[in-house]
Amino acid sequence: MSTRLARNILNTKGIAITINEKENTVYFEKAGDKLQFKYSPRIKPVLQGDVLSYVAVEENDDSRETAMMLGTAISYSNSNIQGLIKPFKIELELRGTGYKAALKTENGKTLLVLNLGKSHDDVYVVPANIKVSLPSATQIALESSNKAAVGQASADIQTFRKVDVYKGKGVRVKGKTYLQKETKKKK
Repeated sequence: MSTRLARNILNTKGIAITINEKENTVYFEKAGDKLQFKYSPRIKPVLQGDVLSYVAVEENDDSRETAMMLGTAISYSNSNIQGLIKPFKIELELRGTGYKAALKTENGKTLLVLNLGKSHDDVYVVPANIKVSLPSATQIALESSNKAAVGQASADIQTFRKVDVYKGKGVRVKGKTYLQKETKKKK
C-alpha cells in the first residue's frame, strides 16, 4: 500500500543532506542552519543527486503502518526543506488597552517581556532557534526554519492571555478570525 504522498520526491537543490543509517536520522543543512528528522526502521531514505525519496525496507511491504511512516517521513522532510529555503513566520498581535511587548537580553538569553494588563509582566524565554522581532509595541513576529518550533513558541506566547470571546482582547494570530459572542441584552 503506497500513498500518494509517499510517491512524491523532494528536490533538495542547495541543501546539504546527510543520512546516518545507524541512528535512522536524516540531517538537512543550509547556511549554518541544521535540522534533523528521525525516521522509522521500516523505511529508508534514498538520495540520488538532488532528489530525496523514501522507500520501504522490504520490497513487498504493503502494510498500513509502513504507508503511514512513508507519508510522515515525506511530510517532515518537506517541511525541513521548505523551512531552510524560506523560514516559517508567524505574526502575533496584542489587542487590549495598555498591552505591549518588549525585548530584553539577560545572561545571553533573549527575553520577550509582555505587559498584558496583569499586576506583573509575563516573561517568555525565546529559544535559540527562533528569531523574534517587534515591528511595533503591539506586534510580535516569530521566525524559524523549524516549523514545529515556531508553532510551539507561538502557542506558548498565546497562553499568557487567551483571547476573550466577549471583548476580543488577548494575544491573537494576525489574520486569523476569532468568534466573538454578543453580551446579553436587557429587555
